[in-house]
Amino acid sequence: MSCAALLKNIHQVMKAEDILHKTELYCDLVPVPREISSDCGMAVVIQCDDLDEISSLLAEADINILALYRLCDGNYEMVFDKREETL
Repeated sequence: MSCAALLKNIHQVMKAEDILHKTELYCDLVPVPREISSDCGMAVVIQCDDLDEISSLLAEADINILALYRLCDGNYEMVFDKREETL
């Protein structure tokens, strides 16, 4: 199952992609789906089962996932969203 992870900015998205491409973990960059946010930007698509390992790898690089949405039956369902807490 796929999840879309939202990060703080495009610089962190690019850094996350670089980190994850050096591993065997799946990742892809996609525009943030409209169902998630009307803001422009990119999301990192990962396999939901890899979340713990990916979170650890990114945390070592001082990158935190601000929001995570699971793709289920063609729709995104919120797993968590910490963006409100960071404002």
